[in-house]
Amino acid sequence: MKIQTISTLIVLLSLGWISGCDGFLDEKPNKSISVPESIEDLQALMDNVNIFNYNTILDIVAADEYYITEAGFTSFTSTQIQRTHLREFDTMFEGIEIATEWQRFYQQVFYANICLETAGTITPKNPGERDALNNVIGSARFLRAYSMFNLIKNYGQQYLAETAGGILAIPLPKKPDVNHFSEFETLQNGYQFIIDDLRASLNSLPENPKYKSRPSKKAAYAMMARVYLSMNDFDRALENADLALSSGIEILDFNKITSSATYKIPMANPEVIFHSNALQFNFGTNQQTRIDTLLYDTYSENDLRKDIYFIRRNHGGFNFRGSYSGSFHLFGGLTDGELLLIRAESNARKGNFDSAKEDLFYLLKNRYKEGAIDHGDLIPDSEILDIVMAERKKELVFRGLRWSDLKRFAAMDASQVNLIRILGNQHFEFNPTPDNFTFPIPQEEIRLR
Repeated sequence: MKIQTISTLIVLLSLGWISGCDGFLDEKPNKSISVPESIEDLQALMDNVNIFNYNTILDIVAADEYYITEAGFTSFTSTQIQRTHLREFDTMFEGIEIATEWQRFYQQVFYANICLETAGTITPKNPGERDALNNVIGSARFLRAYSMFNLIKNYGQQYLAETAGGILAIPLPKKPDVNHFSEFETLQNGYQFIIDDLRASLNSLPENPKYKSRPSKKAAYAMMARVYLSMNDFDRALENADLALSSGIEILDFNKITSSATYKIPMANPEVIFHSNALQFNFGTNQQTRIDTLLYDTYSENDLRKDIYFIRRNHGGFNFRGSYSGSFHLFGGLTDGELLLIRAESNARKGNFDSAKEDLFYLLKNRYKEGAIDHGDLIPDSEILDIVMAERKKELVFRGLRWSDLKRFAAMDASQVNLIRILGNQHFEFNPTPDNFTFPIPQEEIRLR
């Protein structure tokens, strides 16, 4: 595809997409690029947070971290949010002209492919240009992998090593050619494509990015740890979490958060490795979207997250306000806190209990009131995994990780997953077999093929 044709399509695709993170970059990228020809053009394209720095929302809606009142359910402006809430996945995209949760992330892949294809035609003139071009290439590979993971974790079945090679998952477009439909690839090829991109990005990404919205080597290792954990590959999840944390660990001390703002956790704080938010609709901003009461009750009075993460409303329920976006946007990026929990879970499952306790204690001493948490050595080995998993749910609430966790738990032992929705006087039960955690491919995608 010629660059001019690509540039026209860029402008057309950009029209009408939702915005977010305005003001996140100190130097705003040029969002009106018409012809991405130079290294500067490509970097500006990669810096467009209104395109790239987003996660999915439907997996948050499908999870078990909240409940919704009948009034709140009726107020949802999107039928796909309502159907996803009830876990009626077969019809979740019926009547939807544009399935944003599908198209948005393939749009990201398309832009990343433009960047990689164009970067291959540029010869740097000096070491500075070479470094800048490498950053562009590394960013494009990371962002393409990040987007593809958002897709495959929702629209692909749970990864099982013994079956992944024989199960079709999603298309894997490797070039920005809108006139060619990429074939649906197997689950094995999909995950390998993501991992290969992340590994390749390590050769080009910097140790310390200029902005938290840009990827880094640490972000690539952290993302591989997240991907491998979703596959229940605890050896490689541990290996990559170790590599990510080897450059240093930054954990926010909640004892030092004294802000009186509604959203107390600052955006782009030192714990954040890579910044990304979930798409919105009107789910996260709806005061009728209330934190699950049983989940809220698991936070002890000495747990500072109980106040920092939640706010009590006049209706008696609690709304979430603990996003690392510093606003109502639901954060879905990468943090050192998540990495500690990945490493702790992986070590616990491998029987490395002392290491799991060390990471758990390191995290919790920064989440509880000073002196209120005992050292991890006091936890019996037989209890450490259950405690780590409970803390994972409490720490990473509304991050878009819970649905992926439930999906992998179901693959290990479906009896551990019990999902029931209550809406008014109605009960909606969900059968937690691994296949049922897969979102349907939008019919429009099938029809066009």
